[in-house]
Amino acid sequence: MLSSVGKMFTAVTIARLVERKQVSFESKLRSLLPEYPSADARDRVTVRDLLTMSSGIPDLFRVPRFWDEIGTIRSPTDMWKYFAGSPLQFAPGTQWAYSNSNYLLLGEIIERVTGREFHTVVEQEIFRPFHMASTSYRIDPALRPALGYTHGPGSGNVGSRWTPAWSEPQPGSEFLPGSAMGGGYSTVDDLARFAEALMDNRILTRQTTALMLTGSIDADYGGRDGLGLETRMTNGVRSAGHRGSLAGSSTQVEFYPDLGYVLVVLGNTDSNGTQDIASHLRARLTSSKAN
Repeated sequence: MLSSVGKMFTAVTIARLVERKQVSFESKLRSLLPEYPSADARDRVTVRDLLTMSSGIPDLFRVPRFWDEIGTIRSPTDMWKYFAGSPLQFAPGTQWAYSNSNYLLLGEIIERVTGREFHTVVEQEIFRPFHMASTSYRIDPALRPALGYTHGPGSGNVGSRWTPAWSEPQPGSEFLPGSAMGGGYSTVDDLARFAEALMDNRILTRQTTALMLTGSIDADYGGRDGLGLETRMTNGVRSAGHRGSLAGSSTQVEFYPDLGYVLVVLGNTDSNGTQDIASHLRARLTSSKAN
């Protein structure tokens, strides 16, 4: 499972709609989701704010009731009640705070603008045109994905142990139907194809790609968030991509536009190993360039 790495697909799909003038980065919620409960957010939050995690909209994943009631959720708007009536945490565009709610709303915007289901739009806009045949939000019975494992306490005299994070893996099962927040399955090869196509300006125009790769607001991972991509400068070398983690999943995708490298690390556990590997390789890649 890709976890939040899938947010890149949501962001790039929005950018393609912007290039077609079906939506604008400066469009406000009131013009796209007029029934959104918070009038303050409706009038102030833009698509750009959602993409850069700077909207101030609270993260529904931090609401315990959401996890308690997740089995009752049947549509993306069912999730609004966990965050949409809450006050903004700060003035939009002034701070950064990771919030899955932002991407839930972006997925709803994609559906409203196109008149199609989110999964279908991303498949038609990204997966099929760029030959990502092993990437999907839906399971192919002939290609069962790896089972995720989570580290939990043991029982009796047995210490902590790894146990399956889910019994029957379903793409984005923890999110569905709001998989614009993440989820889905892929392979190293497919993710490398996606990153290379983005770097080569084959998915978006050169100008839009440059916007996506430009960090605009300081984030807690030591870099700056661009329009849906996490960006970093390490030893003077820029990179962009996204990380993801969830029970049974830990993922990292980074690409280096100035070096032409793509780094993909996929893990089916919720340990720190994936990020440790990515950090080590990032240091090696950027230090060799610096020297």
